[in-house]
Amino acid sequence: MRISILSLLTAFVALVLVACTENVGDLMRLNPEGPTGPLYGRSWYNSHEARPGDTVIYRPQGYIMPPSVPRYGPVYLDGLRFDKDGQFTFYTFGPADAPEAHIGRWEPMEENQDILTMTLENTELRPPFRLRVLRVENDKLVVLRLR
Repeated sequence: MRISILSLLTAFVALVLVACTENVGDLMRLNPEGPTGPLYGRSWYNSHEARPGDTVIYRPQGYIMPPSVPRYGPVYLDGLRFDKDGQFTFYTFGPADAPEAHIGRWEPMEENQDILTMTLENTELRPPFRLRVLRVENDKLVVLRLR
């Protein structure tokens, strides 16, 4: 009896979680007016939250981050912005840790709209790179760095 109640409760929680998670493809769908969803037109910053492997968690500008999270290792991506017109802004630390914004373009792969290729105008700063968008919520962006 205890096992079946636990199984039902687990199944219920799983169904609720699936119903609450939006499909990334739907959030990023391209349409005649451009892409839609909370990913676009917002600046996202690396929150340095615990993450598995090459997964990076970003929070939108204005999100209250936990007190002072130490920087660790080489900072790969600090901030991102995707605009509907295909413009991409890469925020990073410049000389003396002053913030800098670098402009580029993003575009989804034809065969997989969840994978975005970013190309900065200044390719000496960073060669083109790709990210797979794993999850987009109003207050959280989860991406996987692709090699």
